[in-house]
Amino acid sequence: MSIIAEREQKLVLVCIYDPLPLQKIWVDRIRQEKLFEIISILEENVILLRNMAKNIESSIQLTRLEYVDSNNSAFDKRNLEIYEKLLQLLPPLRVKAIGINLNYTITRDDDKIASEFVRDKFLKDKDILQNLLGNKILGNSTRIFYGEPTDHFDIRINPVDLIGKEIGIAIHKHKDIDIADQNLLVKTTMDLLFKTCQENVKIKNNLF
Repeated sequence: MSIIAEREQKLVLVCIYDPLPLQKIWVDRIRQEKLFEIISILEENVILLRNMAKNIESSIQLTRLEYVDSNNSAFDKRNLEIYEKLLQLLPPLRVKAIGINLNYTITRDDDKIASEFVRDKFLKDKDILQNLLGNKILGNSTRIFYGEPTDHFDIRINPVDLIGKEIGIAIHKHKDIDIADQNLLVKTTMDLLFKTCQENVKIKNNLF
């Protein structure tokens, strides 16, 4: 059996850094650059940025920056120019960790629906569990961590619905770092994105 369809969705980039009071962020400079159409400040706890035309949004919090690209294109071909410019507009950050998230769905050339495939592929001792629960197990989701606590992958696999054929996959890469230079942060993020995309190919080849 093989993958016959793939729908790539959200690419999420995350930075975890030493506390940065949001009052120190130059919101007017971000507005002047016109990177985002909508800029909202929520009770001084979070700044929300949205570019509706380019399907991009970002949130800035005290210790976390999240950047979401919801375009349906290859993850390693996404244009991250807005992400780079946003980082350059922020005060200096001391980044402690980076996260890369790839979220997408696949459809297999298989007689089984997605819930059955995930159940039979990843759920061990299904019969024992059915006896304990007193009912048939229709499907399940699974989550796999591997690597080291400071540098690991986290894979989540689930049927999109119980009767459909789409399988939802979320791959998260976490890496602890110590970076206080925005240019180095961009380069490190790009390198990590490339490695995560490579790992994604291996995961699809080996698990699906």
